[in-house]
Amino acid sequence: DADNGFKINNARTFSEDGNKVVQTTPPYYNDDAKVSANLRWYLANDICRRERSAGVNERNMLFTSIHCDALHREMQGAMIYVPGAAHRRESETPNGHDYSQYAEAREARTSSCTDVQALRDEAMSRVFAQTLVNALGGHKPSIKVHDSGDPIRNVIRQKGGKAYVPCVLRNTCVPTKVLIETANMNNAEDRGHLADPKWRQAFAEAFVDAVRKHFGSCPPYCE
Repeated sequence: DADNGFKINNARTFSEDGNKVVQTTPPYYNDDAKVSANLRWYLANDICRRERSAGVNERNMLFTSIHCDALHREMQGAMIYVPGAAHRRESETPNGHDYSQYAEAREARTSSCTDVQALRDEAMSRVFAQTLVNALGGHKPSIKVHDSGDPIRNVIRQKGGKAYVPCVLRNTCVPTKVLIETANMNNAEDRGHLADPKWRQAFAEAFVDAVRKHFGSCPPYCE
């Protein structure tokens, strides 16, 4: 819109634009997916710190990372990931790249999380995730959520048994945080939905409805 310089895209096909940028200081052009992911939580944490300094309670903040998944073709619908407490780390300092060149990383190079914070974050994130699942299902038209298992998951599981929490959920200091997989690109029906601007609009409306419901009926700990 006029406020952020972006316009609604009603296209039904998309091509790689090659112009994805993490708005750090200086900006990072996404040459490396791992570096890009780390800079996203550095940026989110910088925003969180600035909001806290302005008097905003961090429990009234929400971090969301929105994606499209690529799973087995039979799997369909949205899934929401929350930060599983058992897979968090007490501290984490990314290496393999000169992160110190970015102002947001220099401010706090290492992320930290106590056991109490990890349990709190998972609980608060699950509350929002369930509100979002309800909003997706209750939207007219409804948005399908994954139904061959729990649509809310606290880890990503890979072949070979590896389980992990994505770094944007592990290291972002905002307590309520979710990673949303809107649809499965390997599923034909989901691909059709993703290509439909009306479906994308419906998903956006359901998400906004969930945010309004979550913070409109905020529990006592948010006060």
